[in-house]
Amino acid sequence: MDRVSYQRSLESIHEVYKVEASTAKAAIEHAAFDSVENGSVRSILNDLLLAPTMELKSRPSHQFRSHLVRLGAELSLLPYEQAALDDELALCSEAIEFLHLGSLIVDDIQDGSAVRRRGPALHAKLGVPHALSVGNWLYFR
Repeated sequence: MDRVSYQRSLESIHEVYKVEASTAKAAIEHAAFDSVENGSVRSILNDLLLAPTMELKSRPSHQFRSHLVRLGAELSLLPYEQAALDDELALCSEAIEFLHLGSLIVDDIQDGSAVRRRGPALHAKLGVPHALSVGNWLYFR
């Protein structure tokens, strides 16, 4: 893949992510109901999906996939091109890490693993249904 094709690929990934992120944000902000029981839809989504994700993501990790994205950029782009694409590279790295986290959550359930990244596996901490919801959300986030 040449540099122009690579840059176009990054741009299309960025555009899709922006559109989906803004659509999801708009859907949450314009939900038909402002609150559910004790809190807003946004705070419920944060508590149920984002908070467990960020807690798991904060545990020690090699960030191997993120490093591969950066390495690929370093090998295929000139330094000034890398600087121009830094935000896109960060976005790609994050997307890959979140997708990987989703697969780890599901894998831990399938294998019956009790520990992930030096802490309790998400299904051991939150229960299988909740962990599956978080894992699936990460796949399609």
